[in-house]
Amino acid sequence: MSINKELIAKNIRERRKQKKWSQEYLAEKCDLSAQYISQIETKKKMASLKTVGKIAEALGAIIPKTMRLILCLMT
Repeated sequence: MSINKELIAKNIRERRKQKKWSQEYLAEKCDLSAQYISQIETKKKMASLKTVGKIAEALGAIIPKTMRLILCLMT
Protein backbone atom coordinates (compact mmCIF):
# COMPACT_ATOMS: atom_id res chain seq x y z
CA MET A 1 0.00 0.00 0.00
CA SER A 2 1.50 3.32 -1.01
CA ILE A 3 0.95 6.56 0.84
CA ASN A 4 -0.27 9.45 -1.26
CA LYS A 5 1.88 12.34 -0.02
CA GLU A 6 0.05 14.83 -2.26
CA LEU A 7 -3.37 13.87 -0.92
CA ILE A 8 -2.21 14.04 2.70
CA ALA A 9 -0.62 17.46 2.13
CA LYS A 10 -3.74 18.77 0.37
CA ASN A 11 -6.08 17.50 3.08
CA ILE A 12 -4.01 18.93 5.92
CA ARG A 13 -3.77 22.34 4.26
CA GLU A 14 -7.49 22.45 3.35
CA ARG A 15 -8.63 21.36 6.80
CA ARG A 16 -6.30 23.88 8.47
CA LYS A 17 -7.55 26.71 6.25
CA GLN A 18 -11.20 25.73 6.87
CA LYS A 19 -10.53 26.23 10.56
CA LYS A 20 -8.75 29.53 9.76
CA TRP A 21 -5.67 28.30 11.61
CA SER A 22 -2.16 29.42 10.82
CA GLN A 23 0.58 26.85 10.36
CA GLU A 24 2.04 28.17 13.60
CA TYR A 25 -1.18 27.49 15.52
CA LEU A 26 -1.51 23.97 14.12
CA ALA A 27 2.14 23.29 14.89
CA GLU A 28 1.64 24.43 18.47
CA LYS A 29 -1.37 22.14 18.91
CA CYS A 30 0.67 19.19 17.58
CA ASP A 31 3.92 20.02 19.37
CA LEU A 32 5.67 20.39 16.00
CA SER A 33 7.43 23.28 14.31
CA ALA A 34 5.62 25.57 11.90
CA GLN A 35 8.43 24.93 9.42
CA TYR A 36 7.70 21.18 9.55
CA ILE A 37 3.98 21.77 8.97
CA SER A 38 4.91 23.92 5.98
CA GLN A 39 7.20 21.22 4.61
CA ILE A 40 4.43 18.63 4.93
CA GLU A 41 1.87 20.89 3.24
CA THR A 42 4.24 21.70 0.38
CA LYS A 43 5.20 18.03 -0.05
CA LYS A 44 8.86 18.67 0.78
CA LYS A 45 8.67 16.20 3.67
CA MET A 46 6.54 13.16 4.35
CA ALA A 47 5.34 12.93 7.93
CA SER A 48 5.38 9.63 9.75
CA LEU A 49 2.09 7.83 10.28
CA LYS A 50 2.26 8.83 13.94
CA THR A 51 2.68 12.52 13.02
CA VAL A 52 -0.13 12.39 10.46
CA GLY A 53 -2.35 10.92 13.19
CA LYS A 54 -1.35 13.70 15.59
CA ILE A 55 -2.15 16.36 12.98
CA ALA A 56 -5.44 14.70 12.05
CA GLU A 57 -6.49 14.56 15.68
CA ALA A 58 -5.62 18.23 16.20
CA LEU A 59 -7.68 19.14 13.13
CA GLY A 60 -10.64 17.11 14.40
CA ALA A 61 -10.52 14.62 11.54
CA ILE A 62 -12.31 11.32 12.00
CA ILE A 63 -9.75 8.57 12.36
CA PRO A 64 -10.99 5.03 11.62
CA LYS A 65 -10.67 2.45 14.42
CA THR A 66 -7.94 0.53 12.63
CA MET A 67 -5.84 3.65 12.25
CA ARG A 68 -6.36 4.58 15.92
CA LEU A 69 -5.22 1.11 16.95
CA ILE A 70 -2.07 1.39 14.84
CA LEU A 71 -1.32 4.83 16.27
CA CYS A 72 -1.82 3.55 19.83
CA LEU A 73 0.58 0.70 19.18
CA MET A 74 3.19 3.16 17.90
CA THR A 75 3.24 5.24 21.10
